[in-house]
Amino acid sequence: MTEILRLDSVKKSYGDRLVLNRVSLSIGRAEVIVVRGRSGAGKTTLLKIIALLLKPDEGRVYVDGVDAWRLREKERGRVASRLLSYIPQTIDLLPNMTVRENIELAGYVRGLRGKGLDEAVSRVAELVGISKLLERRVENLSGGEKQMVALARGLVNSPALVVADEPFAYVDDAGIARLYDLIEYVKNELKTSFIISTTEIYQKSFNGDREYILADGKLVEIQDM
Repeated sequence: MTEILRLDSVKKSYGDRLVLNRVSLSIGRAEVIVVRGRSGAGKTTLLKIIALLLKPDEGRVYVDGVDAWRLREKERGRVASRLLSYIPQTIDLLPNMTVRENIELAGYVRGLRGKGLDEAVSRVAELVGISKLLERRVENLSGGEKQMVALARGLVNSPALVVADEPFAYVDDAGIARLYDLIEYVKNELKTSFIISTTEIYQKSFNGDREYILADGKLVEIQDM
């Protein structure tokens, strides 16, 4: 298995509260990892550390074999832009802009310009199935359509790993099935990996290739799915 990212004994606290306690995890190519846990368990903290948006108090984060937090800030940013994409829990699309403009902005931030940006937008829109929505304003989209746009925006830089914080939170059951089928399609077609968090613990509407539960600061693999 080609390793994209590895956490090695990561710890993170907020004040006296230990949120992550020596968490280790390896993520390879073309796999979907699901992290389950109640609200407040630390899932967002874990995902932000994986996306290099938050520095752990202790432990190492290796991206493509490199200790990310030993890099200078600009170099770490380049590594993140090249290999990682983070989709936050709250869909932070710009409502007064079109779908195309939202995706273009994400590509521009990641260094795409001109024809390369235009081609990337067209490619991900077709991949996700939202080409017909490109000229519509985000404020006029349904919750499920907005989530599809968020996914397209997260894929515009062709990342090796998409880090998605509760991407199904605002989607109905039918939408969850469509979105997860799309994630599986992208995984198989592009060899992209996903790590997804969810509050679903006992009643599951989807399953990953590997599943973990985060509780009391510990990340434990679920062996029997």
